[in-house]
Amino acid sequence: MNSLQGKWLFHGWQGITFETPVDWELAAVHGDAKKGYLSLDDGRMLRLELKWEPSKSSLDIAKTVSHHLGTLRRKAGRKAPAPEVKRDLKLARLKGKDYECFSVTNGMCSLNLLSRCQKCRRVILLSVLFNPDEDREKEGIFQRIVNSLRDHPSGGKINWALYGLRFALPEKAHLSENTLRAGAIELKFREPKGEISVARIALAGSILRHKKLDSWFYERYGKRLTAFRYDAERTKFKGHLALEVKGETPRFRGFLPTIRRKEYLKALAWFCEVMDKIYVFLSIGKDKEGQTFERYSAAVECHS
Repeated sequence: MNSLQGKWLFHGWQGITFETPVDWELAAVHGDAKKGYLSLDDGRMLRLELKWEPSKSSLDIAKTVSHHLGTLRRKAGRKAPAPEVKRDLKLARLKGKDYECFSVTNGMCSLNLLSRCQKCRRVILLSVLFNPDEDREKEGIFQRIVNSLRDHPSGGKINWALYGLRFALPEKAHLSENTLRAGAIELKFREPKGEISVARIALAGSILRHKKLDSWFYERYGKRLTAFRYDAERTKFKGHLALEVKGETPRFRGFLPTIRRKEYLKALAWFCEVMDKIYVFLSIGKDKEGQTFERYSAAVECHS
């Protein structure tokens, strides 16, 4: 496996961040910031499962682990052989958390962490799965994942990272809609000053072989532009071919003044040749100066 010496990948979703071996990618996700689930696989098998939910004012970690193990046994059925369970493993030293590490082995082995953050009160159940022939590295891999795990944002921003798309947004920006496909990822957020969309489009070289970046942008985002008077300019961003769009809702519609509140549009789309992807950062809202746009569009990572 040799994953400890290889490259590792940063993941971020709903305020939870962690690192894994580079070939572990998002397989499934559902829920919201309050309660949810995600899993990763390596193209061959399920590798990691993570569940989160809020806790009550107090939580007995040992009893909760016992309840979880009982649930696993009931799901397996009476005829299934009892798994080998090891409790209270010394695989982590976590500050500010109540936690227990434990293992469950029945052919496959899972190393698990149940933790409750004393600050945000978020409860996390992390399970990392291994084949029998990965026994030598499993504890080291599990420890590195656990040591990298963060269960709430810090510094007023929240980090997101999936499928080669990594960016940060203000902590008050909440995910409202997502499209997660192999060729196209788009996450839409609501925040106090408006809305933000971040997208990553694959196979960009093939797309732009037949059309220019601005033509592609207008085809994909044209409906969002119809309410604005805007200007577009071809430019460079991080050394890449880019399109910058700025606009605002008009004061008059026809001969009559509008009664809608003034909104401002800012968008940046660029083609990263290294990753062969188009990236888009778009904001619509009351932020005339565009401070949020300027700060966080620059934080979108395409290639390192």
